[in-house]
Amino acid sequence: MSLKRKVLKLKFTTALHYGNNGKPGLLSTDSMILSDTIYSAICDIEPKDIDKLINLVENKKLLISDMLPYVGDKLLIPKGIGMIKFEEGKEIDRTVYKKIKKLDYLPVDKVEKMASKCSEELIEEALTLQEKIGVFSIKTSNRISRNEEDTLPFIMEIFTFYKNAGLYLLIDYDNEETFNFIKEKIISLGLLGVGGKRSSGLGKFEVVEITDFPLNKDKGRYLLLSTALPSEEVELANFSVVKRSGFYEQENEVYKKRDIFAIKSGLVVDVPFTGVILNDLAKNHTVYRFLMPLFVRLEI
Repeated sequence: MSLKRKVLKLKFTTALHYGNNGKPGLLSTDSMILSDTIYSAICDIEPKDIDKLINLVENKKLLISDMLPYVGDKLLIPKGIGMIKFEEGKEIDRTVYKKIKKLDYLPVDKVEKMASKCSEELIEEALTLQEKIGVFSIKTSNRISRNEEDTLPFIMEIFTFYKNAGLYLLIDYDNEETFNFIKEKIISLGLLGVGGKRSSGLGKFEVVEITDFPLNKDKGRYLLLSTALPSEEVELANFSVVKRSGFYEQENEVYKKRDIFAIKSGLVVDVPFTGVILNDLAKNHTVYRFLMPLFVRLEI
C-alpha cells in the first residue's frame, strides 16, 4: 500500500524539556522529540483509542517520524554516521572535519548533495541553520510538596526555540480519516504539552502549517527518520543506538519501564525493515513502546 505523506510544522509556545538520549535527571535536554514518545503520549490522551492506533500502525496505514527541527522554510534531518561525503580525491582541511563534528542536522534540500559532493560552504550553511534553531538554558523552579513539607528549589535544562524555528512531524497515512484522526491527537498533545515537566507548563505547541514533504524519490537508499527497532535480525552498519526508558503510573504508584535500546534516526539502508510494538515493558500494566520505522528515500 502506497501511503500519502504530510508535514506538520509545530510552533512551540513554551520552552521544552526532554531527556537527552536517555540521560537521567533534569540537567540535560534535547531539542527534538523521539517518535516513540509521541506514540506513547497519544495513547495517554485517549486510552480508548489505543487499539485503533495499534491497528493502524501494525497494518502500515499510519506512521510518524521523530519531531525534527526547522528554521523558516528549511526542514532539517539528523546527520547520520557517514552521511557526509566529499568528491573522491578532494583534499579536505582538518578544520572542516571539526565543523562536521559540531553538526547534528542537515538541511533537507541539501542532503543529497552533502552525501556525495559536499563542500565547506555547505557545511557552513548547515551550521548556521543549526545555530538558528534555539538556545539551551538553565531554569530554576520550586517543587511544592503535597505533604506540607518545605518548598524546595530545583534546576533543569530547557530548550527555547527562536521565533522563526520549531519542530516538524512527518505523517504517513492511508486516507483522510486516518490523517484527521492523528492530526486531532497532535493538536490535543500540543495543548497538554510533550516531554518532561509539563506540570511546569513546558512543551506546549500549536500546529501552524501542513505541507507536503519536499523529498519524494522513487529510487535510491532509505533514510530512517524515526526511532525504531527491527522486528527480525538484519545486518546494519553505521548506526547509533539510543536508550529508551521511563516511568508509568498505576494506582498512584510510579514504576520504571523496562529499558530498551533502539536505533536512532539518521540510519541509511538499502532495504527498509519492519519495526515492532513492544508491550512487555511493565510487570502489572500494559505499557506500549512503538518502535516503527518511517523512511525517506534519497538518491545517495
